[in-house]
Amino acid sequence: MNKSIGIAVAVVAAVLFAVATAPVAGGSPAYLNINGCVIEPSANCERANLRGANLRGANLRGANLRGADLRGADLRDADLLIADLTGAYLGNADLQYANLRGAYLIGADLWDGKRTDLRDTDLRGADLTGAMLYRADLRRADLGGTGRGNNISSLRGADLRFALMEDAVLIATNLQGANLNSANLRDAVLIEANLRDADLECTNLKNANLTNADLRNANLHGANLHGANQSGANLEGARMVEYTGCEPDEARFGFGLFGSD
Repeated sequence: MNKSIGIAVAVVAAVLFAVATAPVAGGSPAYLNINGCVIEPSANCERANLRGANLRGANLRGANLRGADLRGADLRDADLLIADLTGAYLGNADLQYANLRGAYLIGADLWDGKRTDLRDTDLRGADLTGAMLYRADLRRADLGGTGRGNNISSLRGADLRFALMEDAVLIATNLQGANLNSANLRDAVLIEANLRDADLECTNLKNANLTNADLRNANLHGANLHGANQSGANLEGARMVEYTGCEPDEARFGFGLFGSD
């Protein structure tokens, strides 16, 4: 009898756990609590340990995730609208199709030995000042700013070396002093972007739209500008000496280095 009761209790406990952690219809986990962090809009999860957590489709609008450890977390389709991710650790996290519009990613670390997947993410108006985005995959991501006040996406001083930003929308985005060495910005829209003092050495800007962009004092050694629209761009002081030390675009951005799409 006692054995039967014990089994019944275990079964009930398992069912209750499954219900508590099961995703609701909207995609966000119902009452999911991970190491003290309740997954809900406006959650207060500062410095929370969410490493490797399954947060796919989670609603974390306006959440406080300052300094949170989200390395390797699954944040695909997550709603992080105006969430505060200042100083958060997001290396190797999967943020594909996530809504990061207006989010604060100041000083966030998106590099943990493996690239962070930011393909197709909405980063309009996000503040990425000083963010570490080394080798991040930002293909088709929308980083465009409205061009007004704090709504301008900022990547000022960000580390974007080898980042994949093909087709990225960076209208009026602040990239002043950013390190874009060897990044792939093919077909990117950089209209009125601030690239002053940026390092664009060996950067692929093939067919990019640089209309009215500010490229003063930028380093463009070895940059591929074939087919780029430079109408109205300010190139005062820009360094454009031909440089043969860059690897061919096919070698840097092909399957051998970054893998397949």
